[in-house]
Amino acid sequence: FSNVIDDFKKITAAHVGSQAALLAYLKIGNFYAEQGRLDEAILAYQAALNSTDQRFYKILIYYNLGYLQEQKGNHEQAIGWFKKITDMKKQRLLFWSIGYRPNVFWLSQAYFGMGRCYDQLKQVELAKDAYLRISDEFPNTPYADQAQVHAQFVKP
Repeated sequence: FSNVIDDFKKITAAHVGSQAALLAYLKIGNFYAEQGRLDEAILAYQAALNSTDQRFYKILIYYNLGYLQEQKGNHEQAIGWFKKITDMKKQRLLFWSIGYRPNVFWLSQAYFGMGRCYDQLKQVELAKDAYLRISDEFPNTPYADQAQVHAQFVKP
C-alpha cells in the first residue's frame, strides 16, 4: 500500500486545492483506516476537510472523522463530529436549495454513531435518545427498526 499512498500524496502536492487532491486525501484516509493506522487516517481526512467547501464531501468526512475517533476510544470527540452532520439538518431548507443536504442514510448513521458513543460513556438516556431519534424522524425506513433494537439494549 505504501507505493499507492505515495502516488496519491504526489497528486495532493501537484494539484493543491483541486478535486483530484480532495479525492486523493479521501483515498489516503481509506487506505490508512483499512490498515488500522487511525492517526494517519485522521490527518488525511482533516486535510480533505480543509480542501473542500462541498457539503456532500463535508458530510462524508465528518462521518469518517467521527468513526475514527470512536474507534480510538475518543467518544466525546466522535460525538462532536457526528453532531456536525445532525446539526446540518437543522439549517433552513432554503439554504439547501443550492446544495446537498444530509439524507436519511447519513443522518441515521450519525445518530447511530452518537448512540454508540453515549453508550460507551454510560450516558444511557442520551444513547437511547440518539437511537430513538432515528425511529422518530425516519419511521418508514429500515433504520427505524434497527434503532428501536439498539435503544432496547442500552444498559447502565
